[in-house]
Amino acid sequence: MTSNEQVQPDKPLQHVIWETVPLLARQIHQQADRAILQEYEMTRSQFHVLLQISHGRNTISSLANQDSISLPAVSRQVDELERKRLVTRQRDPQDRRIVHLALTDEGRQLKEIIRARVLEWLTSVVEPLSPAEQESIRQGLNQLASIFTDETNTCPHCHKPE
Repeated sequence: MTSNEQVQPDKPLQHVIWETVPLLARQIHQQADRAILQEYEMTRSQFHVLLQISHGRNTISSLANQDSISLPAVSRQVDELERKRLVTRQRDPQDRRIVHLALTDEGRQLKEIIRARVLEWLTSVVEPLSPAEQESIRQGLNQLASIFTDETNTCPHCHKPE
């Protein structure tokens, strides 16, 4: 499915989800990349790490586990963010082996600036829709989020044999 294609009404919902969700995510990521890369010299991966830290994932291990990324890869991202003075590392006073990550004031400000830029673009995309259309999409997205975050909805074929 390309960005100009319409969803076919007779297509099963699971096919529509399979084709549409990645397209939407790609469009949003591309717009975010424009805002991030062009003006702030940051990669999407670095911005993702910045967001994850702001949401409470404050160790390299928790970041790596969240996204199934290697510890060295996450560590490189954090090194770069620290070099740019967007993140700090602080040793845990009770367990010196643990290093906590935190956003600096500049990191928080930059996260909010980029977030605002992407939301500004999203506003321009949804603004032409009627209030009823916007509400319909909101309800549909809430339902999808609920379905896909329900831990009982696991793929029986996706688990590794024990």
